[in-house]
Amino acid sequence: MFLQEKLYSSPLFTIVNKSRVPGVSYLVEENEVASLVCPKCGEKVAVPIHCGQEMHQEGDQLVCWMGPSCGSQPMLEHCGEYMEYKA
Repeated sequence: MFLQEKLYSSPLFTIVNKSRVPGVSYLVEENEVASLVCPKCGEKVAVPIHCGQEMHQEGDQLVCWMGPSCGSQPMLEHCGEYMEYKA
């Protein structure tokens, strides 16, 4: 049986110790995150983080989970078009 200890977590990944001996075997697990995708070329980028969480889409803006008065920005563009929000 393996000891599974979470060592570090961010919105994008988690580092887990999966060994009986600390420092021997680490695993980086990608967290399920939303992304912005270019409709023309398929380029993907991570959704910006604000106040420790992913921003969400409201119309043509990316907005902080605490509301637009806390933080907002225009939707990113790529290949001359707005990127699409994919959860």
